[in-house]
Amino acid sequence: GRTTGNTWPGSVQQVLDYCEVLRINVKPTVPQTTLQAFEWMEQTAGIARDDRVASDPLVKKILEEMASQGVSAPPTVAPRLPVVLLASYELRMIDPQVPAMKLLHIGSHLFRSFGTLRYHDLQHTDPSRLRKLGDMVVSEILKSKTSGPGRRQKVLPLAISSQATVMKSEWLQTFMNIL
Repeated sequence: GRTTGNTWPGSVQQVLDYCEVLRINVKPTVPQTTLQAFEWMEQTAGIARDDRVASDPLVKKILEEMASQGVSAPPTVAPRLPVVLLASYELRMIDPQVPAMKLLHIGSHLFRSFGTLRYHDLQHTDPSRLRKLGDMVVSEILKSKTSGPGRRQKVLPLAISSQATVMKSEWLQTFMNIL
């Protein structure tokens, strides 16, 4: 657009019109973010508190109403590895010709899949805390999307059975050996 020399918003009505446009398929966080942006712009511009549109009760009410009626995004599901890929990974894990770094990479995919872990969960699992308990490898996830400092659950338990295999391979033992 072209600069006209006019300040925007020039009135509460302009903000309400803008909110009406936002109302179409609004995500729940958009109204609060919009209000925060208005507050920041008006404060930064040095607009007197009584003259700020972000402080107007009607603007706040409309934005609160929009937030309560917001359209939530559908939950996303992590892509699953096809069984044939898991099987090929297991076969690579027991191949003596595969370099250790490649085994570490392949083993981490298998570990995440059979442990039903998110990508970042593995990054917050201390390898020195992995231990054998019967036919299981157990540990704790120190921080995840649902645990960690400031969360109700501080750590999440992790257990993977040595029988978690498609090809009846010893992939988990190989993975533990290279850690």
